[in-house]
Amino acid sequence: MHSCNIPAVLVFKLLLRYRKKRAKHICSFYCWFEMFDAAKNKLWVKVSYLMIALTMTEYIYMVIEDKKVARRHESLTILNLEKKASLREEAAMKAKTK
Repeated sequence: MHSCNIPAVLVFKLLLRYRKKRAKHICSFYCWFEMFDAAKNKLWVKVSYLMIALTMTEYIYMVIEDKKVARRHESLTILNLEKKASLREEAAMKAKTK
């Protein structure tokens, strides 16, 4: 017996006690909703695991890329300083031409 059948079985027994004709149909209807909720929860767990796996692969990729950049002796600070120096040189050249 599945865990989703427990409340449905109780409903089925109550309906049999009152001798309703469509007891089996109603029982399967309630069980279907519980099965749907269980499947939705399982899907959310799988999506969560997928997101964790993607995050871990992204971290590993970033570590690999950082090691490549460290071997080339590059950093954002050095790149920004070089860019600022080139902008200053361009500004100085424009000032001289005016």
